[in-house]
Amino acid sequence: MNIGSKIRKMRELKGFKQESLAEFLNMSQANLSKIENDEVDLQFSKLTQIAKFLNVEVEQIVMLDKAPYFNQENTTNTFFQNESTYNERTLIDELLKSKDKTIEILERELGKR
Repeated sequence: MNIGSKIRKMRELKGFKQESLAEFLNMSQANLSKIENDEVDLQFSKLTQIAKFLNVEVEQIVMLDKAPYFNQENTTNTFFQNESTYNERTLIDELLKSKDKTIEILERELGKR
C-alpha cells in the first residue's frame, strides 16, 4: 500500500470526507485526489498537516498496512524488501531526524535550568 492509499484509508477510517481534508490543507479536492492516488510526490510537511487533521501521528499513517489487522496475508516483515517502499523508508528517515532534533532541543532546554 502506497502512502496516498494509506492516507485515503486513514481518512475513511476516521470518517472524514475528501472535501474536508482538502479544505484544511487549503488545496482543491482534485489535488488531494492526486495525493491519495499517488500521482504526485508528497512533501513531508504536507503529510504532517494531514496527520494533524486526522489526529494521528505520521507514523500511524506510514505504518498503516503493517498493522496485523490490515495485513492478514503476510505476517513477515517485508517493509524493506522492494522498491515500492522507497517513499516509506524516506518518510521514516525524516521522522527519525525530526525526533533526534526534538530530543536535542529538549536536552538543551533542560540543560539551561
